[in-house]
Amino acid sequence: AAPRPWLIPLAAGAAGIFIGPLYPLSLSYLLELSPWGWFFAVGGMGAALFPWLTGLVSEHFHSLRYGLIVPCVAGVAMAVLSWLIFRGRKTAETAQTVSC
Repeated sequence: AAPRPWLIPLAAGAAGIFIGPLYPLSLSYLLELSPWGWFFAVGGMGAALFPWLTGLVSEHFHSLRYGLIVPCVAGVAMAVLSWLIFRGRKTAETAQTVSC
């Protein structure tokens, strides 16, 4: 989609620079929420399960296009779960503030 070939490495570099800090920031936030580190286990399970599941779906439908639906569904599921968790947390914080 880039009109000039030199824009591709420039855009990829900019994406790396701006997305790079998200992992350590997310990790420090999650460690603050849960000192036991359960998210490391969940992340490891996802890293082991989703590539296998993507290949399984791709092989079943004989198309990588259908297999790539698996990561898209996983991303939507993570967004919905994140919204549900933070919505519940905000509701609990509001209830504590009102009761005090």
